[in-house]
Amino acid sequence: MSKGLIRNGHDVINFSYRNYLDKNFILGKNNTINKKTVSICDNYRPDLIILGHNNFLHRNNIEKIKTTYKSRIALWYEDALGHKGKGPNWKLNLSLIEKNHDLIDIYFTTTHPDEINTNISRKKLNFLPIPVDENIENLKIYEHHNRYKDVFFALSHGVNFGKLKRGKTDEREILISKLIKKFPDINYNFLGLANESPKWNYDYYNELFKCKMALNLSRGNPLKYTSSNRIASLIGNGIYTFIDSKTKYSDFFNENEIGTYNSIDELGEKIENLKSNPKKINDFGEAGKKKYFKLFNNVKITKEIISKVYNR
Repeated sequence: MSKGLIRNGHDVINFSYRNYLDKNFILGKNNTINKKTVSICDNYRPDLIILGHNNFLHRNNIEKIKTTYKSRIALWYEDALGHKGKGPNWKLNLSLIEKNHDLIDIYFTTTHPDEINTNISRKKLNFLPIPVDENIENLKIYEHHNRYKDVFFALSHGVNFGKLKRGKTDEREILISKLIKKFPDINYNFLGLANESPKWNYDYYNELFKCKMALNLSRGNPLKYTSSNRIASLIGNGIYTFIDSKTKYSDFFNENEIGTYNSIDELGEKIENLKSNPKKINDFGEAGKKKYFKLFNNVKITKEIISKVYNR
């Protein structure tokens, strides 16, 4: 997001609340996060504040920022919010973004607004596709030879969370277990399963390089246009990716760019039919990357965000 705004000619200051995750700072009377944010605004006088995946500012500080500096305030959020999706913590996530919703000018959520039941004004809600950046999603998996694994999927219990959480159940494991049982001849590369720790960064990409195709699974029921951010790291890096047809990504992509399925049987059959045709797989992976970058690159998305914020 920051790179997209900068590429569009804007000046950006990034402030990470994660540097102040001590609850004494967050919840205490001398709230360091709020103080630092207001201090930045005093010195910088921003035209726009984008709350990225958080909503920690006290109401009086939001009012001060909007009144004193005439700043617009937007919020983007990428975790589950849809009540029909029954995704993890969707109620808690929704209550987080609803806080001070009358003072927040506009929202951008990766859960499509059609799937959100909220007291936030519908006029403020906008769908946010997961963006890609040319320097981050810079791999061309379709150009790599000797990809001896058929299909890739990586499961974790939180972004960059190094270990699986004990006792945590995940409905995606049920689907994966059924797929493996019904189609034992497919050569799988599934990470984060059977007590194997998740992999990140270079280790993640090294595993991706071994695979011909990938599976995009998000927590909860599939919802319109809704996906975890793994979709960008898969399609954006040029690996042919399968996604549940109920997400309606076929509105944007054809079957030669993204694979869709209605059932485990259909998914397994499509993988089996393709796994011995590397040229077709590579062509599909390249076409998917090209289309994703055309539609959802961060320059285009952040330009649209600015247009929405200022009602252009």
